[in-house]
Amino acid sequence: MNKRILFGLCILGLVGLLGCQNAASDVITENSQIVSFNNIKADIEVADADTEVSNIWNSANTVLAGSTQSDQSTGIKDKDGKIYATKEAFLEAYGFGEATPFYEYFDEEGNPEIVLYFDEEEENGCGILFKDGIGFLVNSLSEVNYDKPMNVPIVTVSDDDSKYYYIYRGYGDEPKYRLLLIKNEDEYVANLTQYVMPYEIEGELSVEEAMEAEQPFPVYNATGAYGIPADEPIWYTDEQSFLAQFEFDDKAPLIDYYDADWEHQITVYYDRSQDLGCSILTEWNGNRKGYIFKCRDKKDWTGYGIDYNALTTLDGYNPKDGAETMEGYEEKIEYDEQGRIVFFESSAISDISGLEGARERILTIEFEYYDNGNIKYRRYSTNHLMFATTGSPTESYFDEQGRLVYEWAYITHGSLHDYYVYEGDSKEPSYILRLDDNHDWIYHWEIVK
Repeated sequence: MNKRILFGLCILGLVGLLGCQNAASDVITENSQIVSFNNIKADIEVADADTEVSNIWNSANTVLAGSTQSDQSTGIKDKDGKIYATKEAFLEAYGFGEATPFYEYFDEEGNPEIVLYFDEEEENGCGILFKDGIGFLVNSLSEVNYDKPMNVPIVTVSDDDSKYYYIYRGYGDEPKYRLLLIKNEDEYVANLTQYVMPYEIEGELSVEEAMEAEQPFPVYNATGAYGIPADEPIWYTDEQSFLAQFEFDDKAPLIDYYDADWEHQITVYYDRSQDLGCSILTEWNGNRKGYIFKCRDKKDWTGYGIDYNALTTLDGYNPKDGAETMEGYEEKIEYDEQGRIVFFESSAISDISGLEGARERILTIEFEYYDNGNIKYRRYSTNHLMFATTGSPTESYFDEQGRLVYEWAYITHGSLHDYYVYEGDSKEPSYILRLDDNHDWIYHWEIVK
């Protein structure tokens, strides 16, 4: 079925209306002109706020059979090129003659803005956006994974060319459907999406069973995904049973990271087709936890945002630029046998710490290298009295190709951990996992477009 259907509607005068009531058919000839029915807007605006949408439809529709292109009458055109004279005829043709609206929305003044008819079994429907005077068909129902903390309004208008309508059912706080209308010249292309929960996730053990088990494995909801409470774990007998439920037990992980002392940090699995991720994380005290997550963002790759070879602050500031205003500014640089910088530190005389005439460190950067010359490790820190504390210190780890694979950074409430996933020899990551350790773990999984 063509997803782009043009509608038209014209309110004829009473005489013209009576004159064409006896036309032979509800279907108008092909030479009738199809334009958007903006003249319906006037009828809607004067309607009483309590008027049913169906009554407004009846008053706004007119019999158009037999109209010709010369009088510029309008109608509703279907996928086969037929133009239906009335709203009732159009609804009958698509099986909605006696149907109840699937969704109705009224504006702040109580005027109807949109009505939608939809058959979930057949996955087709139709509707009208009154104020724009545009009709539309819905030919499919797509599904997306449910993300619990949506916090969306009833209606969101993103710009002049698209409108989002969120459809609720029952007394829940989250929408069950989203209707997206995208304007294309004089028509709207409609997409109806249903929010679904891809898994009935209850864990393997009850809370009582977990308390009695010798070493139960806790799994947490990392991104508000799939309706799992964020602050309460679900329980499994072990890590393998957790991975097996999501069919990752026989899959290779995207990330399997160990620190410089070969202590396990994190293992990550991800199925892009389902937007489903599972991870096993080892905390500083040796406790291991599981997490379920989904994609938080999709971004174009614009680089790391830091020049790791530069002897500057994270935001690109070079303390040497202000040397003439700093008393006794000095730089200490150490090189390895190949002439590469392994240590850099700048300092100056300052009373910023309360000690008059004291030499204060400004910026310190340390490097380690692979045999091929690429950076292996970089540690960065600044004087916390001179610069913001976020990112000081920062420790960055690279692979032999010089690609950043893991970065740890200090932040006031804890620490930040970034993991980069590359495909083959690509210099650009395909995925980035950003973890915020705020006495708990906040996951931000990014897909790089």
